[in-house]
Amino acid sequence: MHITIRFFDGRLVDAVVLAVGAGRMRISLPGNDDAKELAVANGTWVIENHEPVELEALVSGTDLCSVLAEIGPRAQAAHSVV
Repeated sequence: MHITIRFFDGRLVDAVVLAVGAGRMRISLPGNDDAKELAVANGTWVIENHEPVELEALVSGTDLCSVLAEIGPRAQAAHSVV
């Protein structure tokens, strides 16, 4: 699954989702050798350095219902509109 992340400074970055759990996500960012973790903190997605990020887009070849149910309120709200 691919995801587009908007950083606080406005940068948009495409990443690959490696794993998804309740309120957590491991991703691979271009140009980084190590995977990064996103987590929900006080209703906001943050990356490992506690920088807030927004999930702009999810692209998957599979049914997203089960994935979206695990990754948090913002994704669930976006899913319910679809």
